[in-house]
Amino acid sequence: MENIEVFNNKVLKQVYVILNEFPKEQLEKIPKNVYEYILRNKDNNYNFEIDHDFELNSNSVLPGTIKIMEILFLEYIATEEEKNEIIDRMNKNEKEYQEKIRLEYNVDFLNKRNKSEFLKESNNLPIEVKKENIFIRIIKKLFGGKNDGI
Repeated sequence: MENIEVFNNKVLKQVYVILNEFPKEQLEKIPKNVYEYILRNKDNNYNFEIDHDFELNSNSVLPGTIKIMEILFLEYIATEEEKNEIIDRMNKNEKEYQEKIRLEYNVDFLNKRNKSEFLKESNNLPIEVKKENIFIRIIKKLFGGKNDGI
């Protein structure tokens, strides 16, 4: 298993390669110290090339690469309009996620659901027939069932 530093260095290599596909004027928006950090810490032995026929997504790059690119784009490259769109989309996604969680873990909803499930299950339960002790049945047979107090 690769250690976290090697993994991060591979991510930085992917970020570096992707950034170098950006137009120069966009690349210059990233602070020098951030770009130099990526340059210094990327894994130079790791080979990563962009296939221009395929879209970059979470299946084509390491997990941290897209997150770092999102942060760099949002913080340094995006126009104000693009930032607002991204923030609106993130807020919408967060609201949808919170609503899903609220419904999933809502105590009242869970109690109602559990009650209705319990009622459905209890309607399908078999009826329990109480069997009498063998001695009680013999005595009742002998006495013709007249002695119900036994």
